[in-house]
Amino acid sequence: MKKGFFNLLLLCIISYTQLTLQAQEKHTQPTWKAQEKQLEEGVVASRLMPIDPDPTLEPFFHGVASGDPTANAVMIWTRPTPTDPTQSVAIQWQVALDTLFQDIVAFGCDSTDASRDFTFKTDVTGLQPYTHYYYRFFALGKYSLIGRTKTAPDGPVDNLRFAVVSCSNFEHGYFNVYHQIAEHNDVDAVIHLGDYIYEYGNGEFGNERPAEPANEILTLDDYRLRHATYKLDPDLRLLHQNFPFMTTWDDHETANDSWYGGASNHDSGEGDWFDRKSAGIHAYNEWMPLRRPDPTDEERIYRYASYGDLADIFILDTRLEGREEQTSTTLDSEVDNPDRTLLGQEQYDWLTTGLTNSTAKWKVLAQQVMMAPLEAFGASLNPDQWDGYRIERSNLLTHITGIGNVVVLTGDIHTSWANDVPNGGYNGDTGAGSRAVEFVTSSVTSLSFPISIGESLVQLLNPHIKYVDLAQKGFIILDLVEGRAQANWYYVPTVTSIDYSDSFGKAFYTNDGANRLTESPTPSEALNPQPPLAPSLPPAPNVNVRLKAFLEGVYDTLANSMTTTLQTNNLLPLSQPFNRPPWSYPGPESLAAPADIPTDVVDWVLVEVRAAADSSQIIEQRAAFLKSNGEVVDTDGTTGVDFYNLIPNKTYWISLRARNHLATMSSTALVVPNLHDFSTSMSQALGPNQMIEVANGIFAQFAGDYNGDGVITYADFNYYLSQLSQSGIYSDPDGNMDSNVNTDDFDIYKPNVKVIGIDVMRY
Repeated sequence: MKKGFFNLLLLCIISYTQLTLQAQEKHTQPTWKAQEKQLEEGVVASRLMPIDPDPTLEPFFHGVASGDPTANAVMIWTRPTPTDPTQSVAIQWQVALDTLFQDIVAFGCDSTDASRDFTFKTDVTGLQPYTHYYYRFFALGKYSLIGRTKTAPDGPVDNLRFAVVSCSNFEHGYFNVYHQIAEHNDVDAVIHLGDYIYEYGNGEFGNERPAEPANEILTLDDYRLRHATYKLDPDLRLLHQNFPFMTTWDDHETANDSWYGGASNHDSGEGDWFDRKSAGIHAYNEWMPLRRPDPTDEERIYRYASYGDLADIFILDTRLEGREEQTSTTLDSEVDNPDRTLLGQEQYDWLTTGLTNSTAKWKVLAQQVMMAPLEAFGASLNPDQWDGYRIERSNLLTHITGIGNVVVLTGDIHTSWANDVPNGGYNGDTGAGSRAVEFVTSSVTSLSFPISIGESLVQLLNPHIKYVDLAQKGFIILDLVEGRAQANWYYVPTVTSIDYSDSFGKAFYTNDGANRLTESPTPSEALNPQPPLAPSLPPAPNVNVRLKAFLEGVYDTLANSMTTTLQTNNLLPLSQPFNRPPWSYPGPESLAAPADIPTDVVDWVLVEVRAAADSSQIIEQRAAFLKSNGEVVDTDGTTGVDFYNLIPNKTYWISLRARNHLATMSSTALVVPNLHDFSTSMSQALGPNQMIEVANGIFAQFAGDYNGDGVITYADFNYYLSQLSQSGIYSDPDGNMDSNVNTDDFDIYKPNVKVIGIDVMRY
């Protein structure tokens, strides 16, 4: 938001010329120095304490986010905060159709480090159109919050609904707007039009709560820390967690009133502008869940999003890509220079070509500064908006005249406007001559006027402006259907305290082909029900289950352990054998390299915990190592297997899957966790049940009765050992020794395991 703009507007609203923006900034709050004194006296301590990380989210203090959905892909983002910033952090991710992650559709593993400020994002592909998905990350031994996202539609779609926001200055107050959008829970995505962060030092432009760092941000570390502060906010975190964002920057992501080659809030004493701009852009790309449209060009953000046959969204950059420096006033003759550009020639050509080729019903321009003229007594008020680039605006409006159904979304000026967008010859009574419509959203927090003033005068002087509110903070809900595009303005009562409520303000719409606005007495209604918001906490703290598992291994009675011959004979896979059908287990364990497999490991096992009420319902799976002493351990070698979706002291069925296809399951439901040391003897382990509790919370599992005599003894392991020695290509559990694991092996195996009480056998 431009401080000078409000001064100009006030000067033109005659009865309010004595009000200035600087006075407004001091309207309801003391100076920063005065607040520091009050802080020392304990008066405003709750207001001025920097925001603290939520310890329940460790290490994912900054939450999760998604963005730039397409019909078959979406970006997902997070940041695990490391304990050792000199080391990289391994991170795994999963995407599922449910919050229990029983129906996982995509997964992967990677790492992040200080070179990316430990942020991590990935482009998840192969998804279905217009579908809700859930995602989570795993790093440093813990899961993140579960995020919820939604892909874009492909082809015919009846209706779309977006939230539109802009200008969220942390120092100006609380993000009640973000919370209320999430509370409505009725949009497909959030469109953020810029000024996601602000660059000012504490007290320079808002005093409600301080951001970090306290100074004006200039360097890459500064910009990173400011982004980190914002994403610690619980309301912004909630919104990111539940909705995909489509974002673009405005000026404050770098510096106030920025343009390609500089900014009003940057001087030579603050270093080279291009270094500062690069730092702001680099941090933005790290901390935002956007898909860079050109991987070779970090500074390009303008891009395109298709929402089926109903909407094409053109996300623009009116700040850093091609904008020439603003003139001091709109009376400067340079304003009408035909070569003067706001978008830059490359972006302008991309936009006009895209508009020409678009076959969608609605063409939406998501951009920053107001496109419709704003004049007082024949003079334009603000050279920072399209009024300062009149020829390019006229050329663009001439281009779209034959296209129609263009909806412009705008932020930047912290106030609400509904505009027809004329290009000469406009009739204020009928709307004839309007080439597009424009919906301007108010700010999330950034200052506007403390009271509504001068709106009727603004409209009198600008008949194409159908609605203006200069006081309230809020957001727009944009509804698109086949025959109508409608914007609904909602407002929050305050931003100087936490207040989770909002109210409907106004609504305006344009009909298909009309290109002009009409007021609606009521807001449009959401037509697509959304699922509940994602869980507010990460999966419960880990439950550690310890298992004794003499599972189809070769037991050496002299050494009192299983042999590691399977590993040395390369029968132990170097990658998980469970990620192939029919199990298709997606992780989140990293794939093993030879050096990562301890020498005392015999095999992989897949441990499944199933619901007590329904043994076919898998609650959680984990791949683990089977050691030669029968102990099942996590792949990092720590004792037991950690689960993250279990409830302590609850009863579950437990299943173990061996390599290839065989699986065995406990004959009784078992209570987890085990909080005791792993210890048992061979005599304790052997018994008639397929899995028994050998100590308090410690379980041993066997498979199987190889010689078919109804008793598991050393003879079964010796029989197995003799089989193994007969064929160098024997693959456990190739029961008939034909070097092929199939249902014939199950037919051999089933009679034996029935004798020892195995209830369920799966493949």
